[in-house]
Amino acid sequence: MYCGAIGKRRSGWALSIALGFLSLLALLATPALASSPLTWSGPQLIDHQPPFEEPAGLSVSCPSATLCVGVDNFGNVLSSTNPAGGAAAWTATAVRQTDSSNGFADVACPSANFCAVTGLGGYVTTSTNPTGGAGAWTTEYIPGSFYLGRLSCASTSLCVATTGGNELAVSGNPTGGAATWSLVQIANEGTELTDVSCPSASLCVAIASESGRVYTSTNPTGGAGAWTQTSLAGSPFLRSISCASAALCVIGGGAGVLTSTNPTGGAGAWSETATSYVGAISCPSSSLCVGVGNKDVVTSANPTGGAGAWTTTSNVDPEAASGMRDVSCASGLLCVASDGVGNVLASTNPTGGVAAWSLAYVDTDGSTSLTAMSCPSSSFCAAVDRAGNVLTSTNPTGGLVAWSFAHIDTASPEYLTGISCASSTLCVAVDLAGNALTSTNPTGGAGAWQSASIDPLALNLIGVACPSVNLCVANDGGGAILTSTNPTGGAGAWQRIQVDNEAPGFASPGGPTVACPSASLCVAGAHSGNVMTSTNPTGGAGAWQVANVNPGGALSGVSCASTSLCVGVDGGQVVTSTNPTGGDGAWSAYPLNPIGAVAIACPSASLCVAGGYIAQETGDNIAMTTNPLGGSGSWTAMNLNPTFEGDNRTTTVACPSAALCLAGDAIGNVFVGTPSGESEEPGGGGNPNPAPASTPSPGPISAPQSVKHKKPLKCRRGFKKRKVKGKAKCVKVKRRHRH
Repeated sequence: MYCGAIGKRRSGWALSIALGFLSLLALLATPALASSPLTWSGPQLIDHQPPFEEPAGLSVSCPSATLCVGVDNFGNVLSSTNPAGGAAAWTATAVRQTDSSNGFADVACPSANFCAVTGLGGYVTTSTNPTGGAGAWTTEYIPGSFYLGRLSCASTSLCVATTGGNELAVSGNPTGGAATWSLVQIANEGTELTDVSCPSASLCVAIASESGRVYTSTNPTGGAGAWTQTSLAGSPFLRSISCASAALCVIGGGAGVLTSTNPTGGAGAWSETATSYVGAISCPSSSLCVGVGNKDVVTSANPTGGAGAWTTTSNVDPEAASGMRDVSCASGLLCVASDGVGNVLASTNPTGGVAAWSLAYVDTDGSTSLTAMSCPSSSFCAAVDRAGNVLTSTNPTGGLVAWSFAHIDTASPEYLTGISCASSTLCVAVDLAGNALTSTNPTGGAGAWQSASIDPLALNLIGVACPSVNLCVANDGGGAILTSTNPTGGAGAWQRIQVDNEAPGFASPGGPTVACPSASLCVAGAHSGNVMTSTNPTGGAGAWQVANVNPGGALSGVSCASTSLCVGVDGGQVVTSTNPTGGDGAWSAYPLNPIGAVAIACPSASLCVAGGYIAQETGDNIAMTTNPLGGSGSWTAMNLNPTFEGDNRTTTVACPSAALCLAGDAIGNVFVGTPSGESEEPGGGGNPNPAPASTPSPGPISAPQSVKHKKPLKCRRGFKKRKVKGKAKCVKVKRRHRH
């Protein structure tokens, strides 16, 4: 083992003694935050197979019948020279290491020798050799463009992209670097431009989603004054647009399609035709338009021919739970559609009905957030995720190959929120639908788990703790406690009591929310800012007390190193107590600013590890302290995955002892923390920063390229970047309802 030099020999005993004394004084004066109690491994991707919480969603562009290029919201590029050839005909390349909060949004390939891709974080990625692997792609961050969405490129001399607001990103030289792009405001504040189509350098047409407005320009690089606004009658919901040429543009939306043979001719030049919902549309010529919406395909060989000229083929993609996402037609000889779960649908006869379309699962990427982890010892850990899966390992530091995967929660439409293992022979998990899933053989696969509905009233269990095989305590978002002395005994073996009447009833974002260091003390957190405590957990409602320890807060994680130290987190604060059952006055709070902590684990009084989301743009997602009672300054924060571009959040932490901690994140990674940093890596290696493991894909996935750029604003999952009064803000995503 290598050790660095700690000092040079000095001559003279007096000098040595003096230096030693000064060194001791310096050591004693060093605050706790100056040293890290644990050294962490790099990300180990243990949860990366279907069903994903967030599967890859594809956008596609087909410049010819012998080339299609797709991109997904995890930074992958997929390409095929035989797009109708099934999954084996597609090759996947990891161009950027990211997730669905900061991945690719759209792709436009005007020819086989040029493709451009927009990124949700305000990036443009281009290639003159789109099948050439990761090294063939160059990424640039466009200053001020914190979000880029739909994209259209007439050629290598013109690309135009939407920005999620009232601006377009325009370039007359899209491969020329960031300086060749400019942001052009063409609509009023509050307008959301949803799509754009540029059939040539002398025509671009953009649409606004809910205002029913169309914006046209015969000089797209001419600035804001070169664009003209037209309001269509009835303010229709406009979702997508495709212009085959200056003589045909077709808009798809909630009520059907709008067509024009003179798109710059004003409102009177547009005609509306009722069809089913069209969320994306492609018109390679005036004699073919193909649209997709929900699970259906809408086609026409005569787009301006009225309602009778359009045909809807239903349920072409039965797996598109959230609707098909994109469609691209090279000609009447090839159309390729894509959905939000990694499928492409290809047809050489797009008007031929259901039988003319083939479905292939080509993108096996995605992400699933780990929600809770329990490690009763260093030789056994179990974790659960938001997709109803459990992962178990008897060698939790061993990387992907050391973890087993089972889909155990199939009845619930929600997700698993907590797990506690009293030992390797008893684990209990809970979900948001009020179920407890138990197993006496947790490594035995899905069949070794049984489900029981133990909380049919609140339907949102958020945590569980099992200090022994004879006691489990769970809590829900409505302030109830559920206990069992026989947790595998089914629903009848659990008792529910209402303890905290101030709890709002919604689910926790972190955990664990229940801590029982022994059978004689349990502490449960709630979104009311209260804690519920008991020295006799099965003693009924009278055995539980409620203390308001964090007014205005929402405790999302609680951990008790012993009966005389409990620590909770709420995103921005830490609450502590050396007398957890002592009421309101026995708890104190202080801020934890480096991260928004949602999970906490304290294996001893001299170590607490908190995990959470990025705060203050520092990029940190883990924090540690050797003195949890020491206040804000006692914590050290760090980023466990500094190369990752996206929603970098730690969601769960488990520490079987002060010598081993594991942290899980929002994309299925675990990180191993040890005092020496010598965690057991896959294959017995000693690399402290292993590359993330991956599951098989339709083609080789190469390593992402290192791209130097200015990092834009990062938003938590469920939020996206928007410009509000000229400044980048994180705005909560509005869920669109399919029509």
